Amino acid sequence: MWASQSPIFLDIETIPDESRRHLWDLPDAPDIYPLSAALVGSTVSEIRVFLDQFALTLPSDYLAAIEDAEQQRCRGSRKGVSRALTKARQAEADLRKTLSLDPERGRAAVGWPVGDGEVQGAAVYDGMPEQEALKLIWNILDDQAFSPIVGYNVLGFDLPVIFARSILLGVEATRAINMRKYGNPDVIDLMVARFPSGRKKSLKTLAAQYGIEVPCPDVDGGDVFGMSPEERAEYVRSDVIVTRALYQRFRGYFC
Repeated sequence: MWASQSPIFLDIETIPDESRRHLWDLPDAPDIYPLSAALVGSTVSEIRVFLDQFALTLPSDYLAAIEDAEQQRCRGSRKGVSRALTKARQAEADLRKTLSLDPERGRAAVGWPVGDGEVQGAAVYDGMPEQEALKLIWNILDDQAFSPIVGYNVLGFDLPVIFARSILLGVEATRAINMRKYGNPDVIDLMVARFPSGRKKSLKTLAAQYGIEVPCPDVDGGDVFGMSPEERAEYVRSDVIVTRALYQRFRGYFC
């Protein structure tokens, strides 16, 4: 049983906020539909230049169309074009990851349980709107019975994301949260508690070393954008469950 105050365990995962695409600092997309015969018939060098210039603005199905057209060539696909497509896809993936980690350009999915309760709010990407999830979080944080806030890198990432997204979406804060790293009555950051010198390990690495089962062991935050809504929900739940288990192990020692 928990004490009279029940911790709230918090985890945030983010993907790019398409509604703020105008702030992504990308070049204007070309007029690309349908896939032009001129592009298909271009040289490897011309296709490479085109992809270098516009890869970050091209939808994945357009890159797939180029690949399909290459494979249908009588001599088969050209290695130079294949390499250019691989480079374009990697550049797009890198951009998505960068955008996701920027609260002003990435929207949040929030997962939380209180005490030993069921994980809530994990499917907010495509179920509950982000704004409503943030309101729920602030309502819970306003309840003094739910304390402290516990997370892994929660001071460095999760709470700043909640603050920034709340400002952008017009969600009012219900309380001021102490953001000190040490001696903080409001927040326990398990990463800070375990690694006060700054050297750190990932949550999954610690889980493995302490014998904690990870429900989603083969994915990380960089995979979130490509997940289905159901997979995203399960991933958020997984990290919250691991965070709670780690807190139970550390309690009385590191926190």
